Amino acid sequence: MADFKIHSVLGTGSAICYAAGSYFFEYVSLRRAFLGAAIFAMASVLPDLDSETGTAKRFLFDTLAVFLPALLITQISFDTAEHTFFIILCLYLLIRYPVQYLFEHLTTHRGIFHSIPAACVFGLGIALLFVEAPTNIRVFYAAGCAGGYMLHLIIDEIWSFGFFGLGAKKSFGSALKLYDKSWFPTVLMYLALGALVCLIFIPDLLQKMK
Repeated sequence: MADFKIHSVLGTGSAICYAAGSYFFEYVSLRRAFLGAAIFAMASVLPDLDSETGTAKRFLFDTLAVFLPALLITQISFDTAEHTFFIILCLYLLIRYPVQYLFEHLTTHRGIFHSIPAACVFGLGIALLFVEAPTNIRVFYAAGCAGGYMLHLIIDEIWSFGFFGLGAKKSFGSALKLYDKSWFPTVLMYLALGALVCLIFIPDLLQKMK
């Protein structure tokens, strides 16, 4: 299995190519290309949230603990600076400690987070997050997220197959999968996928029917 350094290097390189190509063909502006590259690079290491090693997990939860509250304050207006700071601090501590603790004890490495439906969930989640953006921009961000996530899974499978070792490993086939051996996380992942599909596509269909 490829380590965190390999995923981050290949993910960042692919993110730059993805954003540069989109900007070169005038699909997105330079500002949005930078954001799309950041989303792609971040998604390329997201499956390591369930990693057994500390580096990837610590980096990802530290980043999410800062990134998610920052996104929240762009969507919600608070009364005072003190109120804003208090909310950000509470969210940071919530994500960094109890959420991370529960995640570590409820997930297994190469479980449902190393799967194709997980890539779809994160991609659709990004599309829902940028609901106010034009459709082509939402697609650009969502495709970048899902693409970065899938890149991670593909790299894991290549390394597990044995191209860079002496032979195929036991972990071969455990990344590019549609379900986990445990049914409970699989059901939860598909429920999340179904909910996101409904939240994104049903309002669009209703709008077109008017």
